[in-house]
Amino acid sequence: MKPASNKGNLSLFITRTHSILRLITEQVKTVQLKNGQAVQIRTYIPGDFEKLVSFYASLSPETLRWSLPPYDRPKIQRWTSNLENSIMLLAISQDRIVGHLYVTGRPGTNA
Repeated sequence: MKPASNKGNLSLFITRTHSILRLITEQVKTVQLKNGQAVQIRTYIPGDFEKLVSFYASLSPETLRWSLPPYDRPKIQRWTSNLENSIMLLAISQDRIVGHLYVTGRPGTNA
């Protein structure tokens, strides 16, 4: 039995990764929330920066109670300045950000 080719596995991995990244970066999905509100889910683009700052500034202390504030301009700038190892999705309704997801991996890890 011939051993599996690492080159073939790497090629498959790159192809799958490219497909997933293309899906994430190109797709805008509209979903309907339980309350009936329709929101668009899409990736962050640099033009969203001020809207993201406004979104976090509008959150109440109760909403932020179990999170890791402060969500100030410098922190948001750090999030958005290098998205190479990150996924950032926004939920948008009526041209306003109503939700934000930020997932990042640290360089040099398998995260």
